[in-house]
Amino acid sequence: MFGINLFNLWPAHWGLRGKMRQRAKIEYNYSALEHDRLRKEKLIKLDLCGSEAGLAKLALSLEFGDITQREYKEGVIILTYQKGSFEAKTAENELLLEYGDITQLDFEKAKATLADEPWVHGELHGDPDEGFYFEMDWNTLFLDYLSTLGFSGSSDEDIVDQWVTRLYTNEFMLGEWDALKPEIEAGVKVGKIKRDDGKTEHT
Repeated sequence: MFGINLFNLWPAHWGLRGKMRQRAKIEYNYSALEHDRLRKEKLIKLDLCGSEAGLAKLALSLEFGDITQREYKEGVIILTYQKGSFEAKTAENELLLEYGDITQLDFEKAKATLADEPWVHGELHGDPDEGFYFEMDWNTLFLDYLSTLGFSGSSDEDIVDQWVTRLYTNEFMLGEWDALKPEIEAGVKVGKIKRDDGKTEHT
């Protein structure tokens, strides 16, 4: 006994050649719902190659619940960007931000560092009765920038401390700090507190 492939009996298939025939055959032989995944896998293998095939397989794994949405996005980054590139690291940081693994400030700091740009952030806390203090964070490129302006010190915190002191006394002002709250008056004494997380508070 031998089997007859019913695909070949359909007149609509007689004139098909090459990939068109292979595709039609896959669609015909795996049309049942229980063969949905196998049909899609075979079509991916037929139609795609390289990273496009990888992305399609990744999407298929997500569709059938083999991986999470996050794992899918991580896979897309790996398949789309060159490992270690600016684009890859930026996409990785965006994903970390999306899932709450880093804060918006962490993201902005990392973004600036990747772009080879100085970055500093200061948050003003306190009130007129109790006094004010800055919570500061920066990247190493900001320290390099301060060095070009003539700032120096025995530590990174010391260099930033000098910069903040000049901000307070109006001897030195950067454009980013033009919007400082008016309650801060010139001549306020600036102290500094090293926090457990490595950041510095200026009071």
